[in-house]
Amino acid sequence: MLTSIGRIGLGFGSAAAQPSAPSLSLADGGDGASFVATVSSGVGTVQLYYRQKWDTDWLTGGTRSGSGALTQSGLSVGWFEAYAVNVVDDVESAPSNLVNIQVQSTTPAPVTTEFDDVLIATAAEFLERFGETVTYVPYGGDVREIRLLLTANPWHLSPESTAATLIC
Repeated sequence: MLTSIGRIGLGFGSAAAQPSAPSLSLADGGDGASFVATVSSGVGTVQLYYRQKWDTDWLTGGTRSGSGALTQSGLSVGWFEAYAVNVVDDVESAPSNLVNIQVQSTTPAPVTTEFDDVLIATAAEFLERFGETVTYVPYGGDVREIRLLLTANPWHLSPESTAATLIC
């Protein structure tokens, strides 16, 4: 923002140099309502801008002085993107890198079903009854045996082929 005739460049005073752009990283706040922005190369006042992903309007976020972390709260679960700028003497830097973050709730959704429970309960017995032992020889030696299930893949087998698919 130009605030005096000296900044217009009419030979009175001098214009302020544009500060360098900051670098930004984001981490989920873990509460379903915030993310933590960490700014490096921050000088002057660092201003955060954010929006819900795919929205058109950018919102003005928090500020801090110089490098460090600031928490943007008041959000909901979903995807967000953010960038930051350095502001020194009313002169704004180029924007930082654009960063995406998924704000998640504190309670993850259950990932198992009754079927998964049955598979987990019977996996050891199934492997014992139907598994095969394969000797694994890595490049540097250290021979070891692995118990696994092998199944023939009908789309890759031909009379000349003995290809098999590994199931672990």
